Amino acid sequence: MLYQIKKPIYILVLLSAVVLAVGCTTSSIEVIFDASMGSVEGIPENADQIDKGTLIELAAEPNEGYLFLGWKGVPSAMKKDNPLKMELDRDRTIEALFSEFLYEMSFESGIGEWSGANAQVNVTKDYARTGDCSAKVTITDGEGWNRLGLNIADLLEKDKAYQISMWVYHEAGEPRDIHIVRKIGENYKWISEGGNISVPSGEWVEISAVYDLSTEEMDIGDELLIFIECNVKELVYYVDDITVKPLL
Repeated sequence: MLYQIKKPIYILVLLSAVVLAVGCTTSSIEVIFDASMGSVEGIPENADQIDKGTLIELAAEPNEGYLFLGWKGVPSAMKKDNPLKMELDRDRTIEALFSEFLYEMSFESGIGEWSGANAQVNVTKDYARTGDCSAKVTITDGEGWNRLGLNIADLLEKDKAYQISMWVYHEAGEPRDIHIVRKIGENYKWISEGGNISVPSGEWVEISAVYDLSTEEMDIGDELLIFIECNVKELVYYVDDITVKPLL
């Protein structure tokens, strides 16, 4: 009786293993995109039954006025590939990311790679232009010339011009002059339109700049810092809704 009980169990396990092995020969792919911003060509018709190891090729096509930023749900080395060519090794959900902007930052998910100089920088919910958060910049050394900056060298191309925008707020009680600067090596240049912008107390103000790299005489190399700066010894100010987009 013991042998008769074990035998059916052994056969059941063996059959289950065979079924699992057969079931693992195909994979599925789901491709997500916002049709108002762009489209994706090359999505297989049999997206839910694709033989493992099949080479797929997806091409992202942004609509007029929008940019293709990259893919989500693929190996990091392939995120910027367009077209995207990869062997389907498992079930995947891939998203094509389109945007009006090349770069956006609202600090809702943290400070990211932004950093301060002569200032303490952190994310706060004290004030926000949109959403719940902004970057709070607190001057720490009392010497002025403080900044909040980011290296964007890998975002920009030499032969293009870009529109850069940042929104700034403070409650110092009187206006404060603030501007946008680009820094390459040890070379600084004010690029904000109008130079110093007088930001009144208690009001969000947009500070913008057009930065044309086709006329830039400096070699960008691996570091091009864009930062917002002021020369005030005692000030707490807030930055929100930073965007960078090419002038198409």
